Amino acid sequence: MEALLVLDQPLACSCHRRFRLLRAESAGGCKGCTTPATSNKIILNSLNTDLTALLAFKSQLSDPLRLLANNWTNQTSFCHWTGVFCSRRWPQRVTKLELPALDLRNNSLSGLNQLRGSIPNELLSLQNLRNLSLEANYLSGQLPNFSSTSMPSLIFLLCNNNSLSGHIPHSIGSLSTLRHLNLNYNQLTGPAPPAIFNMSNLERMNLRENNLYGPLPGNESFKLPMLQEIRLSRNKFMGQIPLGLASCKHLQILSLYINLFVDVVPAWLAQLSELTFLLLGNNNLVGRIPSEFGNLTVLRHLDLGSCNLSGQIPLELGNLRQLTHLHLMSSPIPNYLINLTCLSNLNLSFNELEGQVPNGGFFSNLTLKSLMGNVRLCGGPPKLGFSPCPHKSRRTFCQNFLKFVLAAVTIAFCAITICLYLLRRKRIKKPDVKASIDMAGMISHRPVSYYEIVRATDTFSEENLLGVGSFGKVFKGQLDDGKIFAIKVFSMQVEQAMQSFDAECKALRMARHHNLIRILSTCSNMDFRALVLQYMPNGSLEEHLQNESRPCMGFLTRLGVMLGVSMAMEYLHHGHHEVVLRCDLKPSNLL
Repeated sequence: MEALLVLDQPLACSCHRRFRLLRAESAGGCKGCTTPATSNKIILNSLNTDLTALLAFKSQLSDPLRLLANNWTNQTSFCHWTGVFCSRRWPQRVTKLELPALDLRNNSLSGLNQLRGSIPNELLSLQNLRNLSLEANYLSGQLPNFSSTSMPSLIFLLCNNNSLSGHIPHSIGSLSTLRHLNLNYNQLTGPAPPAIFNMSNLERMNLRENNLYGPLPGNESFKLPMLQEIRLSRNKFMGQIPLGLASCKHLQILSLYINLFVDVVPAWLAQLSELTFLLLGNNNLVGRIPSEFGNLTVLRHLDLGSCNLSGQIPLELGNLRQLTHLHLMSSPIPNYLINLTCLSNLNLSFNELEGQVPNGGFFSNLTLKSLMGNVRLCGGPPKLGFSPCPHKSRRTFCQNFLKFVLAAVTIAFCAITICLYLLRRKRIKKPDVKASIDMAGMISHRPVSYYEIVRATDTFSEENLLGVGSFGKVFKGQLDDGKIFAIKVFSMQVEQAMQSFDAECKALRMARHHNLIRILSTCSNMDFRALVLQYMPNGSLEEHLQNESRPCMGFLTRLGVMLGVSMAMEYLHHGHHEVVLRCDLKPSNLL
């Protein structure tokens, strides 16, 4: 089919695979329908009839073959014009405008079908419009301020696959009847307006492939009870995965991959029993894969690849019998993946996987592409080319013997250290509560904003990650004044994380001891908690003990470490104004 109509500015449209200029469907007719016009030629208030509106629309068209010029005339009723459909119930009222020469949806045409320009604000006068489909064109400029005042009946707003720019209007959040919002594959920028995450009837939201950034609203501001699909991938959203998603009980597709989210993998996602697609890969996610994911029995596509996850793939994932696509980063490969009979796509490439590749099941037809970049894998089907796995019996004996020896040495060392400490305790002065503190790293106890922390940590970059604890992560950060600090970010989705934040603030705000890191400042709001601490550039005790490239710590050095830790613990238990119990004492927490 050849395109016979070309629109001039300001409205023009184009497509590659499918296109529809404008299809306005109304339950009660379209009163005062208008089309794009310049303010010098057409005044919106003068369009009192559908005839006037159609003639105004015709005046803005380039019609080289004169199809409309010969057909849209006063010799016949406009209800008999090409492409014009009137209501049977209300004669002389236009309910649909469909131009066959331009309605090229589901084709792959180009050339004269390229419709370009901006979306005219005159469309906002179509108060009975229910479906606005401008997808797959070359439209540019900003989105009009769609609102419930201008379009109270709008159900579908589809402006995807264009070149739209600017911010998403806040007024879209007032479209109370809107069910489908699709703005993907554009050039939209700025933060997503919080109002669009609080729409009672919205079922599908697609904002992927834009330049949107910033955090998403928290639990109280995120209310989409009818949501079935949300696609926010390939943007620059940051912060934590919004807890408000836990209330979206009908959610089937959650796509957040390739963003800047910093979080643990939320276990509450397992409450979304209707999930079929869960795509969280290429984010700054840490921790383990929740075993609760085994309850997502209808899940078909799981992507947690290219994150910072640790630990093993939980056994419970073997319950996902409908899983067809699996992209993970973990170690080692569990044998129960053989039981996933529906699995057709497995991507474990370029991770730190180790151990034996299972034989049989899906792995019999697996290619090296799915496992390449994992040099510590062994065994598996011969066509994969991995070396045979070493015999386990002798290695297991050596490992068990080594564990026994290390345990015995550790117990003996601790006993000797305690004895030496008790002998020297009387000769060690109790630390002065008013001991001098290095003020070079202080920031005068002023509160630090969330955006300062985002800048300081380079959007919680993996390169600045110092460690991971039970309730959050610690990042290295450089604030605006150039000073370097350690910033502990609490994971609010973790149970008791807020209580841990309050407890640390209460216990350590008055602590004065040269073996304790002091809290310098805090950042606290509804959805975010962080502590700004003194930065210790020499790393943790665990790094010194396990890193072979570092000089070996002698006995006296280790004894000094033990004494320093003992003095700090004695101060917390007896020298502080109230007893403080430390429940997570381990080498990685000793700096």
